[in-house]
Amino acid sequence: MAPPAPAIQAMARAWRMAQGRMRTAWRPASVWLGAPLNALQDPTVAPDAVARFGEWCAAHPGEVCEVGLSASWMLTCVVPPGWSLQAGQQHALNQWGHYHDLDVQALSAHWVVRHVADPQASVLCAAPRVLIEGLQAQAKAHKVQLAWVGPWWARGVQACLAQWATPDASEASRTLHLQEPGLSLSVQASADVAGRWVLTQVQWTSLDAVSGLDGTQAVRVPPPATGLGDGASAAVWDHVELGALLSGRSAAWKASP
Repeated sequence: MAPPAPAIQAMARAWRMAQGRMRTAWRPASVWLGAPLNALQDPTVAPDAVARFGEWCAAHPGEVCEVGLSASWMLTCVVPPGWSLQAGQQHALNQWGHYHDLDVQALSAHWVVRHVADPQASVLCAAPRVLIEGLQAQAKAHKVQLAWVGPWWARGVQACLAQWATPDASEASRTLHLQEPGLSLSVQASADVAGRWVLTQVQWTSLDAVSGLDGTQAVRVPPPATGLGDGASAAVWDHVELGALLSGRSAAWKASP
């Protein structure tokens, strides 16, 4: 006697999830989560992004994935080299309080804050709690494992700083141009007393406000094959090139600036 149809469907789902987990256990799937420029001001954008990520999870049950976040989702503060974590947190709070009217209570209640640090880059990043917890809930519902969530450029910039040639007297600073749909980021690094490149500033602006980048080396988020991601709404896509970009392995990072 053949198993009942629900049992067959359950077996098929379990097998599909097992395949997804095995396929991505060593090299996670990579997803880019875009957003319009007003993502932090419009309360409808994060739920839309969470729902779209849920659709991706439903199509990739059981997989391990990494999510690179658009700069539009983030508050970012570069911490001066050598500062303690406590001093860096206060520095970030001072900036975010000035520009975004945030205090300690609001930051704790409504934002998820993470510290990315190595000898050449120390950055505090904050993303809306409703977004991060929403992504976690969607992943859990579809048995997807979130291996990493963070700024899409974070590990690539660290890779750049580590592999750039030792600065000399003629070059005290460098600027790396990053581009994503609707946004341009300028990542600035300076030479420290030990002869290393150290991250000093990250700034972003609308691409409409950018000029003079033609012919300049820039690292770009690869566009989706579907033509989505014009910056008008939350966008979720995966791409064959995203894995190398998010991990810092992409040749685009090695060729910059």
